[in-house]
Amino acid sequence: MASRGAFLAGVHRIFALISVEPALALYIFTSFIKYPVFQALLYEKSCIARYHDAVRCGNTSAVHSDILLQKDANQLFLYSSLCLLLPSIPTALLLGSLSDVWSAKIPILIPLLGLIVGDVNYVVQSTFFNFDARWLLLSDIISGFTGGYAALMGMMFSCSMKQTDPAHRSRRMALLEGSIGIGATLGFALAGLVRESLGFSKTFILLMGLRMICFVYIVAIVNEIKPDKQQQSLNQSLLSRIVRATSRRLAEVYEVVTRSRPSRSVLLLVLVAFAVELLAFAGVNDIQYSFFRFKLKWTDKEYGWYKGLSYAFSTVTVLSIYPWMKNRGVRDMMLCAIALTTKIASLLATAFVFDNWFAYATTPLSALNRFIATSLRATASQTVDVVEQGKVFSVMSLTDGVTSVCGSVIFNSLYPRTLPSLSFLSFVIVAAMLLIPLFISLYLLTERAHTNAAAASNSEILDERKQ
Repeated sequence: MASRGAFLAGVHRIFALISVEPALALYIFTSFIKYPVFQALLYEKSCIARYHDAVRCGNTSAVHSDILLQKDANQLFLYSSLCLLLPSIPTALLLGSLSDVWSAKIPILIPLLGLIVGDVNYVVQSTFFNFDARWLLLSDIISGFTGGYAALMGMMFSCSMKQTDPAHRSRRMALLEGSIGIGATLGFALAGLVRESLGFSKTFILLMGLRMICFVYIVAIVNEIKPDKQQQSLNQSLLSRIVRATSRRLAEVYEVVTRSRPSRSVLLLVLVAFAVELLAFAGVNDIQYSFFRFKLKWTDKEYGWYKGLSYAFSTVTVLSIYPWMKNRGVRDMMLCAIALTTKIASLLATAFVFDNWFAYATTPLSALNRFIATSLRATASQTVDVVEQGKVFSVMSLTDGVTSVCGSVIFNSLYPRTLPSLSFLSFVIVAAMLLIPLFISLYLLTERAHTNAAAASNSEILDERKQ
């Protein structure tokens, strides 16, 4: 009976921790189904617009190496990324301010509503293939102006952390990481199978229904968090509070970078490494589907399996190996350097992929990819005071948005120009770019070792003098 009581108490503690995590997992699941399916839809609609032959365009093997079609689809995907990312950067700032001064739930619901409305457009566009493919961008515009992916993720993380006692935040973070990993792995793995079974339009109807469930869950289950009454003083309107909070956030971004502190150089180097890694990630992510389609005749199904396997490896390692190595005293910069080395190897292997089995065999090299951002975020947070933790994460969030735009523009413009003979070039360039954060990681690791050695030497000298 005692053991049963302990088990039930443990289960109760786990459920007590759960807040937005189920909605986060479901949202990630829908997003990672949508990603390869949307790219497949872009190609098919672009092909029909160019050749007016639905049968031929539905056969990937017949058109996979069509360079003009690759250029059409990559250009459209670039426009899609810009329509989503550019408006989402200021909107994310506004939603963050709204979360500070009014409500924690509403800034989650606004991006979700934008996604649901965008899904309606996807259903229409995938039902009527004769409609111009550029109408797909309407969904990205709606999603961008309501915050998009980055804002929704940020608001869910913020809401979850606000409900958590500081002593339990590491457990909460593990739940959030697990939710993302499970949703991403299953979403990618099932994307092609779902699209093959249901077709494009019914797949988007399914995604819309699942996102409605997310919306209802947030409204009905997640606890609301209101700012204290002092923050909501009656002599200030909601609009003025939002404007002040947004201005404060922008000022904090500037302050945390320019403020004179002993660790300022470390913070700036970490931010440079973070920006380059995100630029590389955004670039590869945008062109990877097109690359595998061109090289291996992949559809969204094979690509989904590849990405699902990669995410499965990275989720297992970030939830098990990362904390295990941290508990044994391995430094963040060492973990970052190891992960960057394996990522460079993965990119070079992908660049010269020649068969399906080889592509899938490279996925274990992606197992440590999530160590990079995790280690850099942890190191950045260690360079500032406790009261500046929110500020440094605001800087990193803004960096994420800006570098995503830049990566999308650079690599969606470059990749079509490398076809057909230099299709590997973008991956080699990204691998070379990652040498910058790798050298920064090794430099900071060496500097820390020298600092610790000097401190130990000074301590020994003081001890000798005391004797």
